Amino acid sequence: MLSRRLLSQPAHEVAVAPSGRIAAIACSTRVLVWDISTNEDVALFEVPTEVTSVALSPDGRTVASATLAGIVSLWDVTTGRKRFAVKAHTRTESDEYSKVTDVEFSPDGATLASACWDGIASLWDVADGRLLRRIEGNGGEINDLAFSPDGKTIALGTRYRSVSIREVATGNEVLRIRNHPGIIEHVAFSTAGRTIASVVGGAEGAVFLWDVRSGERLAKYSYRGQRAVAFAPNGQLLAAAGQTSRIRLLAMPGQPEPPAATGHASSVEQLFFSSDSKHVVSLSCDGTVFAWDIGTAQPTWELGGPDFSCATMANSPVENILAVAEFGGSLALWTLPQGRVRLRFPEGKAAISAVAFDPSGRVLACGLYDGAVHLLDTATGRARAVFEGLQREAVFVAFSADGRTLLALGEGGAVLCWDVRSRKIARAWTISDAFRVHGASVSRDSKLLAVVADHVADAPPCNSYDCIVYDFDTGEVVLALDEVFSNRVAFSPNNKMIAVGDSDGTVRLMEVATGKPLAQRAGHARAVECLAFSPNGKLLASGGDDTTVLVWNVGCLCGASSERETGPQDRASSTGP
Repeated sequence: MLSRRLLSQPAHEVAVAPSGRIAAIACSTRVLVWDISTNEDVALFEVPTEVTSVALSPDGRTVASATLAGIVSLWDVTTGRKRFAVKAHTRTESDEYSKVTDVEFSPDGATLASACWDGIASLWDVADGRLLRRIEGNGGEINDLAFSPDGKTIALGTRYRSVSIREVATGNEVLRIRNHPGIIEHVAFSTAGRTIASVVGGAEGAVFLWDVRSGERLAKYSYRGQRAVAFAPNGQLLAAAGQTSRIRLLAMPGQPEPPAATGHASSVEQLFFSSDSKHVVSLSCDGTVFAWDIGTAQPTWELGGPDFSCATMANSPVENILAVAEFGGSLALWTLPQGRVRLRFPEGKAAISAVAFDPSGRVLACGLYDGAVHLLDTATGRARAVFEGLQREAVFVAFSADGRTLLALGEGGAVLCWDVRSRKIARAWTISDAFRVHGASVSRDSKLLAVVADHVADAPPCNSYDCIVYDFDTGEVVLALDEVFSNRVAFSPNNKMIAVGDSDGTVRLMEVATGKPLAQRAGHARAVECLAFSPNGKLLASGGDDTTVLVWNVGCLCGASSERETGPQDRASSTGP
């Protein structure tokens, strides 16, 4: 895995060329051009004042930078020379309204657009720096702009709550979209150009989808920082939830949009769909559990109150059954959607920290805070076996695809695999005693285990890894992701790719067999908090701490030529909304 530490200062703007190989990164008064495929610096440009925006030409050979002082510059990536610099916006350097907020290349790379707080968008000839046209925003300071895919129109997002779509050739306005609830931070066209997304920041934070021809609002997504996303088994819905008590159900193209569900008193941490895709179950950090009817967004049942607090839960792979473990140590199986207790297990001596069903749904593994793992019969509630060996809390338990092997991961980094029939330890290894394990993920065929842990300096043998992928059967390291700074990973359904969400908002895809980077896209403004592949593996959802949920087309991320349909996934361009 390739990663990059930047110039001893935090990066505040990133642009990635359409090829996915070259990135331009703004860091205070410097612009670094980095070859993602080789992990090498290509060029470094010094800028007199703070850089506010960067852009890469479609061919990756030219970088545009903009500054607080209103200067727009073009740089040649190959030679490292400045091609030209212009005072894009005419007010004095001391005037805050001279700030250039965004620069973007047209799809053919021939024109550069710059937006400014003075309310003007300027179009420049990339060949010689000649001013082609100035466009008055007519709506106050311009925060963001975007070219349509055909390059014929440009969208301007303003602080005065409107989006203006203009003809590039004439500057004439063809559509104005008003009545946003707050300042517009970002605008983006869908790949097909038929839909435009606008992002409102602040307390009113929301994502809007609009029809480009009619200006009709197609959808509104209201979010705060995301903590959980999940696709329905039928692939037609995406559930997202986070810091608010609201659960948003997003429809895939061609499906009706269901209503949002609200009921928890605190943020939502986990989401599960029932096997028939008709219900979604949510766990809040306040310990309450709700089951929601997707059609009505009304709870069919809930668990909560002063005597109840859920610690963890898991859903059965074959039935609409939910295993719910409480902090007090009790455990019960609940049926969906009725919400009836199917079976209540005797209260254990130690609190349960992790649960998992075997592939048949007949056995439930419970990892305890004291390190033991208990197997329970889901039909009778009887204890089948107790597996010991972990010295610290079992943070993760899982069965192999055939149900013959049980794996448990301890908080301190110990990994144990038992033969379920003989109850003997088949394999054991330790990631590192100096790592604090946050969690893990197992591939769908149970051949791979990804472990996510906090990095501690100089901790052998994996002192520079934050995510390690192991062979489930042998314990051998298959893939080590160097300095990922991530606590979120997900395997694709075909087990060939792994997705990583970084703390800088970047989403990455790697080939598991070779570790080859397949895609890297900057989409979120802050850390990625959750990831989920659709059942067919064609879509990847990422939820960020920046109030957004992005749905990515995996084929487009990896450079496939297939055209995407219009819909929520179109919002995830290389930069995202």
